[in-house]
Amino acid sequence: MTALIKRLNQERQGLYYGWRIVAVLAITTTLAYGVLFYAFSVFIEPMEAELGWTRTTISTGFSLALFVSGFGGLGVGWWLDRYGGRALMTVGAVAAVLLLFAWANVYDPTIYTLIWIGIGMAMATVFYEPAFTIVANWFTLRRGRALAIVTLVAGFASTIFLPLTNYLNEMLGWRHAIMALAVLLGIIVIPLHALVLRRRPEDMGLSQDGIEHPSADVSVGKPKRKPITVGEALRTRSFWVITLAFGAVALTGVGWRVHYLPY
Repeated sequence: MTALIKRLNQERQGLYYGWRIVAVLAITTTLAYGVLFYAFSVFIEPMEAELGWTRTTISTGFSLALFVSGFGGLGVGWWLDRYGGRALMTVGAVAAVLLLFAWANVYDPTIYTLIWIGIGMAMATVFYEPAFTIVANWFTLRRGRALAIVTLVAGFASTIFLPLTNYLNEMLGWRHAIMALAVLLGIIVIPLHALVLRRRPEDMGLSQDGIEHPSADVSVGKPKRKPITVGEALRTRSFWVITLAFGAVALTGVGWRVHYLPY
């Protein structure tokens, strides 16, 4: 009976709902990276000119945001496992918008740094990591394709938002440009997260990939692996090799991405 209900729901809906989630996350992740990550480099020079702050002061806030975002992923992962990403990513987007408006009205370097620490927490809720977790909950056989779509589309964040941010900065000034980006983030990302995201297909009477899998114990033609705990992962060599590799890439890559425009 349960299988019949799932099949009827899937036939009635036509396009598998998971693909709608993929489309939404491709759009919202592009906006999140464009506004919260890539746009920053455009504002370094105008902030220096108006506020008289050093580039070190300005960059420190952004660096702390990335640091907080990385460690915030631990709490985000815990939440996603228990409650899903809909509320988390919606609230994170709301927080990001409010913090962007705060940044646009900042005059004190200490307040500026605190704002960016808050933005770092918001980053942890709207960047790739929670998006990938949600997508993975909806797909098994087609998981690679679904994740590739989100990654590919969001990869255009810099291509879109660097020239857009520069245009807004030249037309409006850096403060109003940030406000404009905040509005763009708010009117698109918040409603999409709130209205479309769902935790898992089973909550809607659907199956992963939109099809009935032959066995609950088989995934992609292989025996189902036993989940490992965080403590077990931390004791594996593979975890630390992957972590250090990604950390090294991020450390070297982010630095020049942020500063190549000012220089």
